[in-house]
Amino acid sequence: MISFNIFGDCVSRDILSPIIDRGEVQVLQYLSFTNPISAVSEKGDMEIQIKDLENCASSNFDKRCLCLDFNKTGFDYLFKKKADYLLVDILDSRMPMAKKGDHYISEAAAFVKNRDMLNSVFDVCNYTDVDPFEEITKEQWDRAIEKICDKLLYHYSPSQIIINRHFMCEKFYGDNYMASFPDIKTEDIDYLNPAAFYNSAQGIRKTNKLAADLFEALLSAVPGCHVIEFPENIIADGKHRWGLSALHYSPVYYEYGSEAVKIICSGYSQEKEKSELSRLREIYSDKAALQLKNLDISEMNKQLFWVRNALNFARDLAVDQFENDTFNSWLKKCAAEHNKIAVLKVNDIAGQILLKALSKYNIEVIFTSFHGVFEPLTDKEIELCQAADIIICADVHGTAPVTYNDLTAIRILDLLK
Repeated sequence: MISFNIFGDCVSRDILSPIIDRGEVQVLQYLSFTNPISAVSEKGDMEIQIKDLENCASSNFDKRCLCLDFNKTGFDYLFKKKADYLLVDILDSRMPMAKKGDHYISEAAAFVKNRDMLNSVFDVCNYTDVDPFEEITKEQWDRAIEKICDKLLYHYSPSQIIINRHFMCEKFYGDNYMASFPDIKTEDIDYLNPAAFYNSAQGIRKTNKLAADLFEALLSAVPGCHVIEFPENIIADGKHRWGLSALHYSPVYYEYGSEAVKIICSGYSQEKEKSELSRLREIYSDKAALQLKNLDISEMNKQLFWVRNALNFARDLAVDQFENDTFNSWLKKCAAEHNKIAVLKVNDIAGQILLKALSKYNIEVIFTSFHGVFEPLTDKEIELCQAADIIICADVHGTAPVTYNDLTAIRILDLLK
């Protein structure tokens, strides 16, 4: 059976899942959740053992990765067992870090969840948070990539190294709809909850720019290695088993990744391998494009529902029928629970239809606004929104969630799901 070691994120692990499940390959060692800067930084004054984390709220895998990163023993672990191939990516470069002297720690999920304990027991309270996008210089990144590649090439030849070049997605899909990851205000960025930044439009753009530069450096340092290129048209899966994230892709990507690995393991000549991988990427880029087209059609069907009713509304200023079962069920539920409703963008035809429907079911509307966002509202209007059980934005063209502090407005098309 062909064996793999992995230095990278969950994406590189998950492209192997289909062929692991079929018993075609196995993973021996997997090192993750470590920023490249941290991976090659100096050791600190203390070490963490797994037993120190037995009462912490993290998986055993997360705890092990935290210990390896904190103790700077990650590469010792990675090279402890020799595999046929080493699968590498660089996306953990997005992770913020904590620094004391020359000792860096990756602020991965286990670090964030257990920071209070790490502060009190392992002196992390005296570390300074480091933004990888703004506070790490190009020279630091270049040195880190050089050190990492020296270690990789000491244990593996280029023909045994597979670089999985992938990036964050700007869009995701759910039940027959597609949306973009939202923008986030600079002042709202919380580095103690970095996942929120990763999954923002700004975080995605910054991560992809940094990753593109680091992948180029990696490829230059390991000439002759195998490369799995990222297909076009890939988007994130809102129902991914690990949850919604800009790095949790639709199933078509993992099928592509596993097929690419099989081609690489087939022993083709370099020219034949590149040709087969290029052909495969074209096929799966087309598959992903078809998925996007189907999602667009579904979204259009929802909007046609509102257009059809809008025509009826314009004809006689009364809408007596709402043919969508999901919408009818929602209306009946609101009426039964005596919900109070606030409606944004009420001047749109969809907003007028919604008001007519709410009136028909005797559902109380406590606030309406022509604005499609919260920011222009007065303090009094914000208070009315806070008093509502449900806030709806009737803008059928919007995609991103409408939020303000603790307020969130439901997109009107989401009532059809």
